[in-house]
Amino acid sequence: MDILVEPDFVPPTQCAHLIAEFRRVSDLDAGSRKTTIRTELPAVALRRHGCLDLDPVRDRVLARLGWFYRVSGSLYLEYTLLSEMRAGDRHVLHADSERLDNGVWTPNHTPFRSHAAMLYLNTSGPAGDYRGGLLRFPGMGREISPTAGTLVGFTSGRAHQHEVTTVRDGIRYAVAFWLTPHRTHEEHWS
Repeated sequence: MDILVEPDFVPPTQCAHLIAEFRRVSDLDAGSRKTTIRTELPAVALRRHGCLDLDPVRDRVLARLGWFYRVSGSLYLEYTLLSEMRAGDRHVLHADSERLDNGVWTPNHTPFRSHAAMLYLNTSGPAGDYRGGLLRFPGMGREISPTAGTLVGFTSGRAHQHEVTTVRDGIRYAVAFWLTPHRTHEEHWS
């Protein structure tokens, strides 16, 4: 299965605005989770604090992944999360709907997830805002260097086992979207 990579999915000005709104709301909202190396914020918190900028983006992500993966039924957004990864942070190799236990793949705590997408809000690399934080699919031999405005989509199972390399310096901002074919798991977006 291929990976969707769509540069310029949102313009740089919108990325910068979403970073500013993330910073503002993560300091205000009780749903914000903060550690020394990461801050995560459920995206619905932006709506609670008056920012509706993600509404049309979510609709476009849903439509784009449905089209790219030729989903014949309905897809729903299950969860949308903004994240700020600081130096030293990383995501270990994993799949979003399964886990490998003693050599056997079994459903994890979110087996209803069918697809995932990342929208990068800033850029990695020498000319970017941070170093490291690359999205890797080791089993596929693919590595994606985040660029502001780029959307990356993939399926949630073992076929797209992935990791994020360590952020070496700077701050990495992204929005994660998880999709499901099950309406009962649709995100409450209000």
